[in-house]
Amino acid sequence: MALGDVPDLAPLIPLSLLGNDIDLKPLTPFGMEWDYFRIKEWTMNGVVAPVSNSHGSLNAFVSGAIYIAPNQIPANNPVAVSVQLDCRNTLGGSKTYFLTSNITVVGDEEYLLVRIDGQEYGYLNDGSTGFFCQLSLSGQLQIIAEMGQGGTQYNVFGLGFDNPSVTTIILNGPTGDNSNLVFFPDAFSAYTMNYEQRTIEPDSSCTRIDRYGSATATLTEYSGPGTITRGFFSGTLYEDNSILSSNCNMPIAHSIEGEFVLMVAPE
Repeated sequence: MALGDVPDLAPLIPLSLLGNDIDLKPLTPFGMEWDYFRIKEWTMNGVVAPVSNSHGSLNAFVSGAIYIAPNQIPANNPVAVSVQLDCRNTLGGSKTYFLTSNITVVGDEEYLLVRIDGQEYGYLNDGSTGFFCQLSLSGQLQIIAEMGQGGTQYNVFGLGFDNPSVTTIILNGPTGDNSNLVFFPDAFSAYTMNYEQRTIEPDSSCTRIDRYGSATATLTEYSGPGTITRGFFSGTLYEDNSILSSNCNMPIAHSIEGEFVLMVAPE
């Protein structure tokens, strides 16, 4: 019986007939697939669940765990909640994975929470950070945080809303307003929405075009001066320096997101 006489079997096709653009997937030896996963344990700051202390409580069940924050902000903040996963395959191989989520606990007081590329920066109104949430003379809502370093103060964060209201706006967007978002990881670096798009041309010259990043901000609560305002924001900021510029390299893009609960300074 010839191969072509078996309808369920397809003949092999020579690679020479398939061209050069085909992607070949390597065969995985039978039994090498990781086919068994088991949650071994959950921990809170290294203590196996169930656990309850000043950092909160963590209780595990079959396929997950529930973390409950404490009534007060813990001394070690954020709180690390981790799960250990054990896996194996039919050939006897085994691996262990640890997944950790760092949870920042905030209270009812004013706070600002910022995430840059997934890393959290929490600022509480406890005297270590200077908060400014006010309306400027032009009517812009300004949210500014300052930190002290070496006896001097420097800006950590800045967010400005033109014509603030309970709504979502595009920051520094095509509406042409002055709303803006900036972050300062230290006293010498700045992540901003404005950046320079750079392209090396065939003649080795550098074409430079001014651009701005994409970001939005939402006020979920706002009633004017003397009241609490709440909201959140997200987008892309850019980090630049003289070396990147002189080499005609693009600034470094950073994702940013966060939230805030702040009192608007009375007029």
